[in-house]
Amino acid sequence: MLQALIGGLQTRSTYQVSVMRTAFILRLGLGGWLVVEALIKFLGLLSPTQFADMLGFYLGTAGYINQFFQYFLFQSSWGHLLTPASLLALMAMVELVVGCSLIAGLAVKWNAMLTFFMLVFYVIALPVMTIPNVQLEVAVYTAPAPLVQIREVAMAIAAFVLYKLGPGFYSVSNELNGIISEKYWYGLWGKLRYALILPLVVAALFGGFGHIPTFAAPAFLLAALGAALTVDSLKVVRWAAWLAALVFFHYALFMIDWSDNWLKNIYAVRREFGLVSISVALALIKHP
Repeated sequence: MLQALIGGLQTRSTYQVSVMRTAFILRLGLGGWLVVEALIKFLGLLSPTQFADMLGFYLGTAGYINQFFQYFLFQSSWGHLLTPASLLALMAMVELVVGCSLIAGLAVKWNAMLTFFMLVFYVIALPVMTIPNVQLEVAVYTAPAPLVQIREVAMAIAAFVLYKLGPGFYSVSNELNGIISEKYWYGLWGKLRYALILPLVVAALFGGFGHIPTFAAPAFLLAALGAALTVDSLKVVRWAAWLAALVFFHYALFMIDWSDNWLKNIYAVRREFGLVSISVALALIKHP
């Protein structure tokens, strides 16, 4: 009986370590993504030669903020308070503070929820045109926003999971980690799996169309990994997660332009860094 009790305590301890390690890895992935987003915006704001390009990158027809939100931000009854430059500066400041706070483990629950809402905004604000048989004279996204921004959708799910888990290891705050029951833990494990399933399946089905990423991998491999992650087997999910991490890492190397500067290269693969962190967190999970 004593041996069984000790074994049970060891199992419970291993499980709590897994929970805290998962939170720590998600903090690094989401926080690193936000910091890179902020640094690129600050770089554009401080460089007159890059400022116009950055405005087009965010506010152009193929940018990230559609006409509805641009009207709301700049032409509504309180829109005079913002200019495009001040909006980008505000976004950069928020991303930098939230990203650094997540990495350091400060007010993790609040910052994780703020990250979730920022990611949702990036999805719904994307300008798209999906009317059939219309010849477009300007560059614009021609696929539904959730498919184009499927990596942001994945990271939003991860941010929600992080909100539920708490700060995890190496946190500077006194915020307590949540006591996650076994039943509730399996629910969060399932949500984290879907954070990988969605980008893999979307890339397998629609990769290469309408700015939807292909992850530089065969569609059958991506579909197989997505299917494997739906299996309620810890061993199968862990192996699939490791392979998914390799796919995302390979895609990041594929996207790097070695002749460009390091910050732009990091910006090009910032979302893959988030996906790799989700994959590694999922691969290292141990159940109670």
